[in-house]
Amino acid sequence: MKSISRILMVITVLLSAANSFAQSKNTKTETIKIYGNCGMCKKTIEKAGNVKNAVTVEWNKDTKMATLSYDNKKTNVNEILKRIALAGYDSEKFLAPDNVYAKLPGCCQYERALKPIPKKEKPERDMKIN
Repeated sequence: MKSISRILMVITVLLSAANSFAQSKNTKTETIKIYGNCGMCKKTIEKAGNVKNAVTVEWNKDTKMATLSYDNKKTNVNEILKRIALAGYDSEKFLAPDNVYAKLPGCCQYERALKPIPKKEKPERDMKIN
């Protein structure tokens, strides 16, 4: 009896979650690459991106691809990716701040392929003023 009530409860929760997005005619879905490594990254990326009744983020650690489903009347892709970058994860549009990236656990520190390499400044030559 308990297992039947648990199953019904799970079904009710899933239907209500699906219903909240199904009601919105403004829902858009996009797929974007977000850099990360592990299950902890997945949890952090999804937590940073998700907004109740507005955004759902699903990140795949193997492909590094995130599916963003959002209500375009409430937010946009840039706002979602900014929140994820501020949590320490680079995307093709936004780079995480260096100090935030440095605080990620070791297993979450990925190769920052998109980070530009700083240019070395040319040494200034001594100029004589006459």
